[in-house]
Amino acid sequence: MRKLKINWSELDTAFEHSSWETHNYLDLETGDVVLVTDETALYLEHPPSYKLPDWQQQAIQVARQVEEDEEGRYLPIPQVESHEGYRVMEDFVATVSDQRAQDQLRQALQGRKPFRRFKDALYDYPGEEKRWFAFSERRLQGRMVEWLESEGIQPTNPPH
Repeated sequence: MRKLKINWSELDTAFEHSSWETHNYLDLETGDVVLVTDETALYLEHPPSYKLPDWQQQAIQVARQVEEDEEGRYLPIPQVESHEGYRVMEDFVATVSDQRAQDQLRQALQGRKPFRRFKDALYDYPGEEKRWFAFSERRLQGRMVEWLESEGIQPTNPPH
């Protein structure tokens, strides 16, 4: 098992806000998360004819390091599928003891834009909203720890 100090806030962001236009990697030397966007990767293939700002040049340099990595320093972080987030909301609804709140939350999950509707419905129940944030954070931490273990990584620092 590889021991590594993890930057939990960066890993949390990578797990929670992944998209198809961004690719996150865990730096196995530093424990930090490295972000490479599709736009930045495109600059590697087709460098612009004009000078880019310093921050963009730095992003391209990082993307180049990830692309040229032959030592296995950068571990791709999996993208979380929306159905996983939906399942967490369903699991939470099952824990709500107020039947009216549970019914409203369950109904919010039906139809279009269930994530938005769920959060809107929670707004009417501040106590449940607070429980939701704690519930979803515990689930996220569990997924991160499970993924690290599956990759043979033992964090030397606890999740936040």
